[in-house]
Amino acid sequence: MTTQPAEPGSACHDGNHHGYISSKDNYLKRLRRIEGQARGIQRMVEEEKYCIDILTQVSAMTSALRSVALGLLDDHMSHCVADA
Repeated sequence: MTTQPAEPGSACHDGNHHGYISSKDNYLKRLRRIEGQARGIQRMVEEEKYCIDILTQVSAMTSALRSVALGLLDDHMSHCVADA
C-alpha cells in the first residue's frame, strides 16, 4: 500500500487536522504579537532611532519567530510524522 504525501494546505496524510490545531489560538496570539513588533521596528526606522536599539528589537522578533517555528515543527513531528 502506498500513501501519497499531504497536499500543501491540506490536513495530514491520514485526513486528520494539522498537529498545531490544538494550539492554534496560542500561535495566532504569538504571531499577532510578532506582527506588532515588526510595526514597532518599522516605526523606529522611520523615526531614525539608534541602530543598536533597532537591532535589539530585530533580535527579539527573530527569537519570537524562531520559537513559533520550533513549536510548529514539534507539533508536526509529534502529530503528522509520528502518525505516518
